[in-house]
Amino acid sequence: FDIAPSRTAAQNITGWNLLKAALPASGAESVFPPGTLQFNGPLDMTEGVVDAPLWIHGAGPYATVISITGGSGHGFDLTGGNYRKISDLTLQADAVGLLAGVFMSRDSAGRESSFNRLERMRIINGTNDWSVALYMYGAESNVTDHVILAAPISLAVTSTNLYSFTSTFKTVASGGQSTSYDQFFTSTFIQRSAGSDDAAIVLNQIDSLSFYSPLITTRTAALGSAIKVRQSTAGSQELLL
Repeated sequence: FDIAPSRTAAQNITGWNLLKAALPASGAESVFPPGTLQFNGPLDMTEGVVDAPLWIHGAGPYATVISITGGSGHGFDLTGGNYRKISDLTLQADAVGLLAGVFMSRDSAGRESSFNRLERMRIINGTNDWSVALYMYGAESNVTDHVILAAPISLAVTSTNLYSFTSTFKTVASGGQSTSYDQFFTSTFIQRSAGSDDAAIVLNQIDSLSFYSPLITTRTAALGSAIKVRQSTAGSQELLL
């Protein structure tokens, strides 16, 4: 599909759209080559555009770099998307105004982003910052395994759209959703610069999150919180850890 380091960001987006259109109903695995692959907008893995299982993997987290050089959305947009896997690559922010590196959100039709897996990858700032490296809104039963998340907020898991993020491709659910339960993390979380919540991890109205051997660091001038647990209801309290 002619996605290659030698192609322009616009040409690689065209190649991505051709890849999606050619997916069989049984799903597919797509291998990205070593090198830096530029894309001038978000990569669409939403439900309805990609209905079949899809596995995108590179040559290794330090070998294949996905550089988002344009747009104002996300890196990989999985709104309503199920059974996606992204592995063995780096996802890097190289444009102003980008939102989430990976966006997992329930859509307005109630389709949650679930049974997805991120594995052996890095979601990091490049010449610019992600607002949040990994944002989960009403998503369920997802796994991140050996993933480095480094952004102003590394991870946000929430049952309300805490930062009012939208999708370029679909209508995102509104109001309160599920409690974003059954999320599993074997990951490293690094707060690279001051975020709106000044924490590496922000958890809002959640349930059943498991962290295995996490490494959580704050690297801001003010040294913000490692984890912020918040309950955005009237009269609630915030717990800072």
